[in-house]
Amino acid sequence: MKKSEIMQIIKEAVQVVLTNEEAIEMFDLDPAALLDEMMKDKLEESYEEWQQFQDMERDQKATDRRKGRIRDPRRGGKVVSDYKSRSDAAHRDPSAEDLEARMRLEEEDLEEADRTAKGNITQDTRKKHATVGKDKFPIFDKKSAEAAIDLRGHAPEADRARIVDKAAEYAPEAAKKAREADKKKKKG
Repeated sequence: MKKSEIMQIIKEAVQVVLTNEEAIEMFDLDPAALLDEMMKDKLEESYEEWQQFQDMERDQKATDRRKGRIRDPRRGGKVVSDYKSRSDAAHRDPSAEDLEARMRLEEEDLEEADRTAKGNITQDTRKKHATVGKDKFPIFDKKSAEAAIDLRGHAPEADRARIVDKAAEYAPEAAKKAREADKKKKKG
């Protein structure tokens, strides 16, 4: 028998587990009161952390209002528009940067509507932009066009040219390569 095994047996034999009654007798403790006190301390700590977070958030909003900042919660609170003062913000036209930021947000919102959170194409988008049949080979942006070109071999031969033609609108280089590859296959 190994020394570590002997030590383990000794530890198990010496280890004592007390019941609530034994703890009360030996240490003059009330386990229920002790547990309540521990939970109260933990709740107070959690409340204090929450209160600090609320205070920081309120201070940030006040600073943003004072400085005329506009934050977008969909971008993790990133500032999308920043004016030097409130009066400046009220009396000037939006800059080109502000308009570009707003347009980018709107474009991304439109793109997000066509895809799920994982980036898959939604069923409504499939039906709306289908090239073949009711919901096959949807093409509405560069990414979907390139995917349709890559997967055109799964479509009937009669539909392959239609897929490449529609994809050429969003990905002309990929469509050109696909046409060349299809010509080589017909000849060879």
